[in-house]
Order: sequence, then C-alpha cells, then structure tokens
Amino acid sequence: MESSYDRMGRIFSGFRSGSAVFCRGSVVIGYSLNYLDGDSGQGRFFKWLSWTMAIVTMLVIDGHFILFVLTWIISRLGDLALIIAGVGLYQAFDSLEFSEMFRATDMGLDDGLSLHIAADAH
Repeated sequence: MESSYDRMGRIFSGFRSGSAVFCRGSVVIGYSLNYLDGDSGQGRFFKWLSWTMAIVTMLVIDGHFILFVLTWIISRLGDLALIIAGVGLYQAFDSLEFSEMFRATDMGLDDGLSLHIAADAH
C-alpha cells in the first residue's frame, strides 16, 4: 500500500512540528518567569529565547531550500561567537583548560580579564 503525502500534508506536518516547538518553548518561558523573577538579565534571556524559538520554528516549517539555508546560517551565528570567544580566551590565558583559566584568575594572572564577572553579575 502506497502512502500519499501531498503538498497540503507536508504543510500541516510543518505546522504541527512548529506547534511542538512553540509548546515546548512556552513551558520554558512559564518556568523562567518565576525562576528569573527580579533578575536583571531576565529581559535579555527572553529576547534570546524568543529568537531561538523563532529560528527553530523556521527550520521546521521552511518550505523553500534558500530560506532553509538562510535560517540555518543564522542559527549557526552562535557557534561563530563561541569560536571567537575561544580564541580570545586562548590569547588571554595561553590555554583552553578551564582549570588553568580559573587558576590564573585566582592568582591575578589574567591581565585584568576576569572570568568572575559572569558569576558576580547576578
């Protein structure tokens, strides 16, 4: 028996998948509202969470290859930022081992660069 998966079926399949992304994202948002209540970074967190949900939804429902590729590239920009941060850490600490970075900051060998900023921010 051959399955008929027509154009309308593909469209609704994409909407169902997009709805699944939205539902899971809504759960994260609901939990985060209480968890991050009063946190100074709450707005930034929700901005990036919304951006991520939009990109993942677009990846799921894109119906055109060019749109899919553009969405994929946009979603990979975070990887580029992570690579750039890694290069900066290596230049600052001459190592990519976390233990070496933490030791250097504890001993004040970080040339003014402190990894403790993130910990003290909240």
